[in-house]
Amino acid sequence: MEYFTRAWALGDVSDEEWDKVESAYRAYIDTLDQGSAVWRFATTIGLNDAFVDRVIEDVGDIRLMLLTGDLQRGYWHTKITYKNARLILGRGALAQAVQNRPTEIWHDEFSGLGSEMVHRFLLVQPNGTEDRGEVHILFTDLEFSEVPARGRELPPL
Repeated sequence: MEYFTRAWALGDVSDEEWDKVESAYRAYIDTLDQGSAVWRFATTIGLNDAFVDRVIEDVGDIRLMLLTGDLQRGYWHTKITYKNARLILGRGALAQAVQNRPTEIWHDEFSGLGSEMVHRFLLVQPNGTEDRGEVHILFTDLEFSEVPARGRELPPL
């Protein structure tokens, strides 16, 4: 992770450093084209505590199905399609996340400018005690959609 490292997530940095990381990431997101799917995703969808449901790789695209949301916002089946994508880190961690349900996305971030972007996220068990790894997906375009979910329960595999 470039911004939200495991040390940052665990609070192993000073309050000042924690705030600096948050500010730096927000400043980065503000540099993105506000009409882009990445900017819209980063400013509207929260992946913190999202459950990994399914991953499908299909001829250069990667589709990630998640259960997102919280009690205040409600729960959502969120589908992210990464176009012209490649999983550059964490293939095993992502496969395990689908099998070892529920595995959560702890924090996520985007980086890159221009035609190639990377979406990174940290995976952990729901109780936060077991690190499940880090995932990096390189892509050139992003699509996403949300459909309301009844609650915070993953459908069976």
